[in-house]
Amino acid sequence: MNKFLAILFLAFAVITTAHAESYTFSNTSEIDVPEYNHQGWWSTGGTADDVVSSSIDVSGTTGTITDLNVTLDGVTSKAFVDMVLVLVGPNDTAVVLAANAGGANENSYVPTVDITFDDEADSQIAVSNSFNEAQNENKNLEEGSYQLSDYDIQPYYLRTGEYAVVDPIAEGFFGDPDNFADENLLSAFDDISANGTWTLLAFDNYSTDATVIEGWTLSFETTGSGSTGAVPEPAEWALMILAALGLTAVKFYRKGSLAR
Repeated sequence: MNKFLAILFLAFAVITTAHAESYTFSNTSEIDVPEYNHQGWWSTGGTADDVVSSSIDVSGTTGTITDLNVTLDGVTSKAFVDMVLVLVGPNDTAVVLAANAGGANENSYVPTVDITFDDEADSQIAVSNSFNEAQNENKNLEEGSYQLSDYDIQPYYLRTGEYAVVDPIAEGFFGDPDNFADENLLSAFDDISANGTWTLLAFDNYSTDATVIEGWTLSFETTGSGSTGAVPEPAEWALMILAALGLTAVKFYRKGSLAR
């Protein structure tokens, strides 16, 4: 009988374990990030007014975040290396999706690609060291999944030290610099509710070629208290029935024992 009770307790443990939930939210409005061009093609810097913002309002999720991926849909850029992209969560925590990443391509053809940022990806976006195609060092964006790609270096075209690029994070272009996560990972948002406003901030730090993003998507997995509202799987229904029958059997067993 003790073994039977142990099985029942195991069944209840499985049934009451929080379900993992998956959610996807998108903003399909185009994000047009103009090149910074206040003083000519050689100019660098910009101001907070040059930051482009796009938001996604998330609601109806349950539990807390266990995994978050961010996809940039339809990215076209001849100089993605100019871009600084920041994600700000509903708790005001910020992470850098990409900065000084990728490369530049002086060819007329640039592919339009989807880029996903995922902590579990194999690598960061490659970084270019030259605009000169003859050196075969251009790094066009390639469709795929990447780790967050914040290269804390001077962009390749400014390594002579002749120009000083504005640090938009230190300058507060994206809000309070203290809001940035200590570790630049999407897991910085783990254990919070996904509900609220998420904001993608984009900034072009050099005046060579604009970037267009056709939209962006947040993909969440959540679990924990409150995320048990999913319809049970067939196996879970079987466990629930087993548990109910087991409890009934225990009830009659105890009655029989008392009668004796």
